[in-house]
Amino acid sequence: MAVWLVVWGRNPHDLRDKKVVEELKERIKKVELNFDFLAYFSLVNPIHNQGFDENTEFVQGINEYYKRKQSKFLNKESQIKKYNPDNWEIDENEGHRISFKYYFDDLNTINDKSIADSFKLFLRSNICCFIGDFDTFSKWFELCANSHEKLREGWQELIRTLFRLFDVKQAIYFSEWGFGDEDCESFDELLQWIEERPEKIIHKLEDLYKGDEFYIENLS
Repeated sequence: MAVWLVVWGRNPHDLRDKKVVEELKERIKKVELNFDFLAYFSLVNPIHNQGFDENTEFVQGINEYYKRKQSKFLNKESQIKKYNPDNWEIDENEGHRISFKYYFDDLNTINDKSIADSFKLFLRSNICCFIGDFDTFSKWFELCANSHEKLREGWQELIRTLFRLFDVKQAIYFSEWGFGDEDCESFDELLQWIEERPEKIIHKLEDLYKGDEFYIENLS
């Protein structure tokens, strides 16, 4: 079973207020996203064992090898997905939750949305959550390897853009093996979990190798 990397933040908006919800739905129409970083995605996975010691000479050698080859993974410009604001699907549960899901393919061309390439951001109660695409975020320990630097930084910038769009001031990266999955109801509960485990904080996303650690990024 795949275990996702998920990104949490505090939702400052009152979803019980219909005017607030309508204004949030208008915001998503105005956002601009750049997917050029996806050109660096490849099926080459330098590390398959998430229990490795990242400080060993062997692992460092593998990462350096793939970093040197990374430019060869670059697709032609015509193959890069272009952002289309019409590809957002909004799902609203009145007074409780609102979800914004983006599909990389045009909605009218998708036969089965359950397996279509997509990512999602939802707001619920006082919490915000970002869930990325399957191919990348189900392999989070590979995304964090240095050989995938450009891909990782691209996703981070996309997440920053969406979080700032909805006035979220902090992004907290966990795997589902850490705090839990998307069913979390309270951001305060998540913060309490962190406060009780300060030794699990890491200071760079590229160091997120272990399933019970987390990375916190403060957004200006």
